[in-house]
Amino acid sequence: VGEVMSGQLSRGMKANLNGKIVEIKSMEMNHQQLSVANIGAKVGMSLKGAKKEDLQKGQIIKFSRDPKSASAGEALSAMFG
Repeated sequence: VGEVMSGQLSRGMKANLNGKIVEIKSMEMNHQQLSVANIGAKVGMSLKGAKKEDLQKGQIIKFSRDPKSASAGEALSAMFG
């Protein structure tokens, strides 16, 4: 589960997570599937290419259409417990 901190997240966006490229496979909020999530939304998501051990509580992940471009992207603050 994470909170969208900036911009808008959508399925298919990618991020560079500890040297691995991960992709948003699906998102949901209140048991409803989402195609996009806006600032402030707390969403659960499935990340293709990521394992639970790859994520840490409070970690910020920047997603974009081009994960090699670290300067641009939407920020998601991950809150894992």
